[in-house]
Amino acid sequence: MKFILLLTMLLSSFSIAFAAPKTYSAKEKMVQNSQSWSDFQKAMDSLRGEDDRRGTSFIISGTLVTIGSLIAIPTTEDAATKLVYGIASSAGIAAITYGISNIYYGHSYNSFYETLKNSELSDSQKSSLVKTFMAHEHERLERMRRMQMWAHFFAAAMNGYSASTEKDTNAKTFFAALAGLNLALGLSFSF
Repeated sequence: MKFILLLTMLLSSFSIAFAAPKTYSAKEKMVQNSQSWSDFQKAMDSLRGEDDRRGTSFIISGTLVTIGSLIAIPTTEDAATKLVYGIASSAGIAAITYGISNIYYGHSYNSFYETLKNSELSDSQKSSLVKTFMAHEHERLERMRRMQMWAHFFAAAMNGYSASTEKDTNAKTFFAALAGLNLALGLSFSF
């Protein structure tokens, strides 16, 4: 019984982590590369559909994780195992909340889209605003990418320093693993 519960929670977690990130990213890029109102409208309609699909996926996965962990908690006497199940149920609730947010609020571009869509501007004026907004958005996204890259590099350096000064072998290994993970994440943001 415990094995089935753990397997269900693990599979649900994977479906949360891999809820079609390439599809979503590609649709998000279509929005960001829009140069006209017509392109922006088409891309936003596609992204909104993906927000609904993705939100539903998070809600289902989060529900499975939450239910599985709540069923599993009373089946063990081990405090560490109960803690893991408790953390899993919290992650499940967070996934449900994130899914609901995806469905009802969608991407941060929705507000801009709805504002333009409901305005009395001409299509030409809307296209001009889309082009200007996306130029600023590209700059903002590039600054965020660099900030995330440097944050991971600094975390890698701090964890590497902690690993080099730590006496306890287990803690040293833990800090070294964190340093390696942060270094890899920093490198992923550098491309």
